[in-house]
Amino acid sequence: MASFDRDAFFRILFSRDEHALLEYLKEPDGKIPAEQLDRLFQTIVQNRYWKTLEFCIENDIAEPDLFEYESFARTPVHTMLIPNLSREEDWQAYLPLFNAFLRRIEDIDEEVAGYNLLSYAIENKSPVAILKAVIDTGISMNYQSVYGVSYLYQCCQKLRMPRPDAGEVVQLLLDNGVDVNARTTAHKTALFQAVECAHIPVTRQLLEAGADVSQADTKGLTVFYIAAVHLQNAEMFKLLLEYGTPDFTRRNSDNENMLNAFLKYVQPGTSSLDILKLLLDNGASLTDTSEYYHRPKSGIDWVAEKPPELLAFLLEHDYIDVNARDDNGTTLLMKVCAYPSNHEESRAKDTYRKVKMLLKGGADPETENNEDKKAVDYAMEDQLKAKIVQVLLER
Repeated sequence: MASFDRDAFFRILFSRDEHALLEYLKEPDGKIPAEQLDRLFQTIVQNRYWKTLEFCIENDIAEPDLFEYESFARTPVHTMLIPNLSREEDWQAYLPLFNAFLRRIEDIDEEVAGYNLLSYAIENKSPVAILKAVIDTGISMNYQSVYGVSYLYQCCQKLRMPRPDAGEVVQLLLDNGVDVNARTTAHKTALFQAVECAHIPVTRQLLEAGADVSQADTKGLTVFYIAAVHLQNAEMFKLLLEYGTPDFTRRNSDNENMLNAFLKYVQPGTSSLDILKLLLDNGASLTDTSEYYHRPKSGIDWVAEKPPELLAFLLEHDYIDVNARDDNGTTLLMKVCAYPSNHEESRAKDTYRKVKMLLKGGADPETENNEDKKAVDYAMEDQLKAKIVQVLLER
């Protein structure tokens, strides 16, 4: 057999003459090296050389034994899974040929470089018609990668830059038996990905299919936590609440509950305050503590450190008992006065504003804690708080 003539191959390939290409492939010396097969199939599909494609499939020019592949990338398999067709008549011609190729595959469930045929197609956003064809071969719908990634989870990973028909693909997978609550090795489900990508329509779709909102990953995080703390997305949090209620006592791997994690990062804004209201209205408690640098810290402790707008919101909606004491007998007024200004006048002024709010709300400045200290005693420890001391003494 003569050696492969690369120049002759490319002359015929780019001649736009299907008959010449087909005759070339029929020649005994027409065997093409594996590294050129992807280019061959790209040309065939791009130019709609359907007779040539049929010949290639019938003669196994596209290797049907998937075990022979090191990867599907840059192979005829990749090209046939992502054919880049737009016209209906092209699809009508192509799909029967693609199905013929699928029927020749020896083990449809074969995994190559971490993907089987369907997971590779999903990863590369193959058209729905291709996905349906692969599913119709009887490929396993319970497939999970070595990391426990299911088809549905993989599809939802793409939702940051979603395909226009993402919902259709999700429904196709659900209708064909993919477990909506299949977990990865990190104990995450497809719902985690949909929420993390802030994709409301697919999130609703998964919830309607029975996705479990109470599932926690290996870090102790739930989708409620992700929506409230990571995304601070009130719309997403409201949607999740339609399908369950968070366990606000649950602590993550950092020994922190959801409300305190939210308060740690929150800065007052419309969306943030909406989420805070949702948290408190659905059972979160400002007095529950979490560990922070190995010491217990409550939501009230966080509120004492935050801008006055947050305190104003909580007072306005009666979420705080201004004279409540913690285990040390310390009130919120004391905590506010004790929060250091760090030599910043703006921070000291914020503290002054919070003190005025608390006093107006009925806070008692004469209360002493277990250390026999009043709020004014803490204020006197900071020279930038002279105005606060004056206000407290006048009361």
